[in-house]
Amino acid sequence: GNAVNPLDTRLVATATPDGGYRLDGVKGFCSGTRGSQRMTVSAHDPATGRTVFGVVPTDRPGITVNEDWDPVGQRQTDSGSVRFDGVALAADEVLHRSEAPPTPRATLRTLVSQLVLTNLFVGLAEGALAEARDYVR
Repeated sequence: GNAVNPLDTRLVATATPDGGYRLDGVKGFCSGTRGSQRMTVSAHDPATGRTVFGVVPTDRPGITVNEDWDPVGQRQTDSGSVRFDGVALAADEVLHRSEAPPTPRATLRTLVSQLVLTNLFVGLAEGALAEARDYVR
């Protein structure tokens, strides 16, 4: 799943003493989150004014995946908002800390986000092919 939009600063990351963060707030337009096992997350760190990136299990306590997206007639677009209430982002789940230069692992963040969208597009194509096959038969 994808809760990454650095321009949406409503999700706040507060540093914790163990090197992780506490996540509070909401992210909009989170593609692929419903039914996902994990989601990439971007959150605003008010202490530095920069963005923190991480990966969390979607079923972690404090995470609510909302079905509030208006798909304008499309089915299964799965792009609702996600609410975070005191969600722990452990130190080893952080892809990039706002105050640090990017690590090799952090450079994969964009690729992971694109992989989420690629899987959505493949699913759309498979569905369209199956419908076309059924229609032709």
